[in-house]
Amino acid sequence: MNEGHTVYVERLIIEKMYGRQMRQLHLSVGYEELKQTVRDLGECSPLTKLIPDLRNVHPDDGFSRIPYEKGSLLLYHLETLFGHGNWTENIKIVNKLNCLNANTYSD
Repeated sequence: MNEGHTVYVERLIIEKMYGRQMRQLHLSVGYEELKQTVRDLGECSPLTKLIPDLRNVHPDDGFSRIPYEKGSLLLYHLETLFGHGNWTENIKIVNKLNCLNANTYSD
């Protein structure tokens, strides 16, 4: 999930620097990359999960854009549900409390 947070924050910075339309462009490109990666891996592949089980998987086979884009899109979806201002304030609090980790999202 760290990868998703990184891409999400990166796109927030892009919005701050270049405007909302540029952020939307990056979201769209990322979504298209996600869809292509899912097609390449196969829709039923366990490697398309947000947090895949990588035991017994060669590291080269397990690396993809999936955790980056799915994580970022999940956070963006939550932002749209809660509102940008509310969401960014809440995510700051959650990060300070350090109460979210990969297990939180996989449970």
